[in-house]
Amino acid sequence: MLNKNSWNDYNYKVLNNMIETHGSRGEDKNFVVTDWDNTAASFDVEENVLLYQILNVKFAFEPSDVEEVLLHEIEDVPAIISKLVAKIKSCYEFLYEHRGDMNLKDTQEYRDFTAGFAYFYYTYVNSLEYGLSSRKFLHVFYKMTEDELRRTAREGIAYFKNFDERSMNFEIEIEGELLRTTVQTGLREIPEQVDLINTLRKNNIDVYVCSASCKVVVEEFATSTAYSFKREEVSAMVPLKDGQGRYTLELDESTLTYLQGKAKYMRTMEEKYHRPPLLYMGDSRGDYYALTYPALKYALIVDRDDFELLEELKEKARNKDFEDVIYLLQGFDKSEGKFIDR
Repeated sequence: MLNKNSWNDYNYKVLNNMIETHGSRGEDKNFVVTDWDNTAASFDVEENVLLYQILNVKFAFEPSDVEEVLLHEIEDVPAIISKLVAKIKSCYEFLYEHRGDMNLKDTQEYRDFTAGFAYFYYTYVNSLEYGLSSRKFLHVFYKMTEDELRRTAREGIAYFKNFDERSMNFEIEIEGELLRTTVQTGLREIPEQVDLINTLRKNNIDVYVCSASCKVVVEEFATSTAYSFKREEVSAMVPLKDGQGRYTLELDESTLTYLQGKAKYMRTMEEKYHRPPLLYMGDSRGDYYALTYPALKYALIVDRDDFELLEELKEKARNKDFEDVIYLLQGFDKSEGKFIDR
């Protein structure tokens, strides 16, 4: 039995019944797939790791690479963004030249670099088409080795795990225009999900993560906490490496796990298990095609925000209007990053 915690009564009953009905003792296993950020765990691990990189100017690329990294794949760049990128490059040149100086954080160049980089990613990139936005967050790992990225991810996760502040605010002036952005900070385990995932395993139901973030970054969170995932149980995006083992700006096309890519992953797992997934859990428009996967038995939606693509599914959950899939809607406190019983 699951711990009740903040599951609503209906979800608690259905999930317990699901486990009792579909658990097994033999090789004839069912499996479950979950999104990671704001579904299995609270807040966005990739965005928090990037913020750690920004605050500590922790990048492997050189100043001459800035335009290539930031504008890769982006067409029709707005004039204000072009000017912002030029400012970021100028500040990065200064910080790169004087790296190792303990007083750099007191400089205007540092303040402009952090504010500019934060605005570029958390406001501008997040406004782009969903797939492009997802890919852009992996470009910041350009020229890192896998070991360097794992170390950076572990540092960023440790820094923001249970972070006291809920957000950080940045502003930068570009030719008279003030650009402001707010970044949600903090990483938290969700007790209900830790309990659910481990209870599924105890009942011989396998659990996998399918995320539109970077695989290495998600792995470092998912494997080092009470979720106890193994690396091979995490599917997410992977940048290609060059001949020296350093990440490039290109991604492994087979790992594009967003939108239809999540459904593609589930098809692969269905072929492996010779049955469709028992349950998928997600929270955003990027999960739509997974939440509507054919022959899925249960789908849990973390009610984090109003995403147009998910509204029809949320209405089914609210009205218990089920055909083949039982939809569950779980309340979520966006500011605290925790489940709420509603």
